[in-house]
Amino acid sequence: MREDLMSFIWKFGFYAKEALRTVHGETVIVESPGKLNRFDGPDFEEAAIRIGGIIWYGAVELHTYSSDWYRHGHDTDPGYDQVILHLCWQVDTEVLTSSGRTPVHLQLSDYVDAQLKAALKDMFKNSTGLVCKDSLFLLDDIYFYQWIDRMFINRIIERADEFFALVRECGWDWRKASLVRAARILGKPGNDQLMQDFVFRLDVRWLFRKRDNLFALIALLLGEAGLLQGHSTESYENRIKAEYKHRKIGWSDESIELRWKKAGIRSGGSISNRLVSLACFIHVIGDLEMSSLEEDWDNKMKLLQLKIPTYWKWHRAIGVLSKNQVPYFTPFVTRNLRMNLIYPYFVARSKFGDSYTDAHVVQSLLEREKSEENKITSLFKIAGKPPENGAQSQGMIELYNQLCQHKKCVNCGIGYKLIKSRVST
Repeated sequence: MREDLMSFIWKFGFYAKEALRTVHGETVIVESPGKLNRFDGPDFEEAAIRIGGIIWYGAVELHTYSSDWYRHGHDTDPGYDQVILHLCWQVDTEVLTSSGRTPVHLQLSDYVDAQLKAALKDMFKNSTGLVCKDSLFLLDDIYFYQWIDRMFINRIIERADEFFALVRECGWDWRKASLVRAARILGKPGNDQLMQDFVFRLDVRWLFRKRDNLFALIALLLGEAGLLQGHSTESYENRIKAEYKHRKIGWSDESIELRWKKAGIRSGGSISNRLVSLACFIHVIGDLEMSSLEEDWDNKMKLLQLKIPTYWKWHRAIGVLSKNQVPYFTPFVTRNLRMNLIYPYFVARSKFGDSYTDAHVVQSLLEREKSEENKITSLFKIAGKPPENGAQSQGMIELYNQLCQHKKCVNCGIGYKLIKSRVST
């Protein structure tokens, strides 16, 4: 039995409470299971356990086998001397604390309902996808979608908090933080960290001053990235080099091109296209402070693709033709920009200033949009719980990424409901 499942059983009292006995036959009454400890130390703290008529206050430690106590080194750690109950799925030996005391041992498997054991075994037999896929249809729709809504709100708030932290890192420069986050998003996959670091070191005021001149923005970014070196007879290349020489601010240094190469980028083409994307973002979106959440962001995202210069649709880099048309603002990229920059920006902004935008406003906007179709939402659809709108799609993505794929069912309200429904009462 996994320890996280044992923790779940103990926390919610899914065992035969009236029958508990220590391995030596003393009665055990749980006055309080204690508080779950998410840091180093015993699993539960501040527990109150009545053992043989005497109430004890202290910690509870959980192990699959009691001998795990020694494998984990608890016998030499004074931090475990406060353990009053050693709760094990199977007691294969009694143990000692560093002070030489033997904590009370209880074999939990003796007191867990056979139906619950079967349910847990059944749920966790699936190695991939959704653990609860075969029983999800049993769950009431109202409860299920309420939990999905909660996961969506968590997703937006977490992204907003992350963005707010980035604003602080950028010296409370909201425009710079927006551009740094955009660079990270447009750098995926593979070049996100390098793109973020590159923009972080720029004086973005110069970029915003050239917002209306897309050609100049492209020249500045490619030039400062060290991607306009060498000689060429190509007209476009010579024009963009001349533009950079005219506009050059002097941010770059001799090591920048080497940094691109050390990052494992196969060729300049990959990063060149991403920098062109960033130039278009500045050109079209600009300063988010001058925008609002209620704007037609769908059309703005479509305009991003329309503004890509024809030259860059067919070149991977200056003078390097592409066999196929180069993709830029695909639906995946624009959705990423909205979910990880645009919406978090306005929610984070409400924490600092007169504006007020919370995650529920974002939710109401996305509820008007169609649901997404991807690998994650298809898992829920097959299980009989399809997303009904864009907000629910995002909630399912958050649920899957944070809990489902890590099999953290005991931390999930849906998992709790399904497991509880299998417990005999």
